[in-house]
Amino acid sequence: MADRPEVDILLATWNPGLLATSDPGSYLRQQLESIVSQTADSWRLIVRDDASTEGTPATLRDFARQNPGKVKVLEDGGCRVGPVGGFPPCWRSRRRRM
Repeated sequence: MADRPEVDILLATWNPGLLATSDPGSYLRQQLESIVSQTADSWRLIVRDDASTEGTPATLRDFARQNPGKVKVLEDGGCRVGPVGGFPPCWRSRRRRM
């Protein structure tokens, strides 16, 4: 049997404050549930939150607790760098393989 490929999923979250919904965190929960529902099980999520204020940190902590060893939440003291600045820390934290 061949080795299963390891997949790192990089996710940078931010709260632009423009979502016209009572629960913008529901979109994040849907995205996380989609990751878990995939048939591949050799995934790891690396996520950086950009100091969101709508519940994203709690959602990510809950997801990490429900999926031990699969989720790495990057914490940087609430520094807001926007979506473009959020991905480089995720990229540096990925598994390196050649």
